[in-house]
Amino acid sequence: MGAREARERSTPFVAVGIPRFDVERYAVIVPLKNLGLGPARLITLQIKEGERVVSARISPGLAPMESSDWVMFIVDREPPAPLPSLDDLSFEGLAEDASGARHPLRLFGGDLILDYPSFDPAAQDPPREVGEGGRGG
Repeated sequence: MGAREARERSTPFVAVGIPRFDVERYAVIVPLKNLGLGPARLITLQIKEGERVVSARISPGLAPMESSDWVMFIVDREPPAPLPSLDDLSFEGLAEDASGARHPLRLFGGDLILDYPSFDPAAQDPPREVGEGGRGG
């Protein structure tokens, strides 16, 4: 087996299908399938509405040709608040192979590549002042 064939056999190719809502569970169902020959050891998926993260998940990945419907609970609001529109949501994600190398997720199994999950430390809670229930940050 050549180096190229070995690399292809170890590379996951995780496709994201068409998401749908599960109103009863207040969640977005995101179908995933590993179309590659290599396993996806870990998958990270984040759903954003504008710049606000509404759901995120890091879970064990998928074996080659394995699929799974991920339930992504909306965490930034509670029922009876309306669910966001699918048109207003964006998806970010990545898959790690067995060696820990990162690979992009592909939208609908095609050439559209999802951005890697973003993290904005400025969006976190501001540090507390001394005397506000803890040590200052």
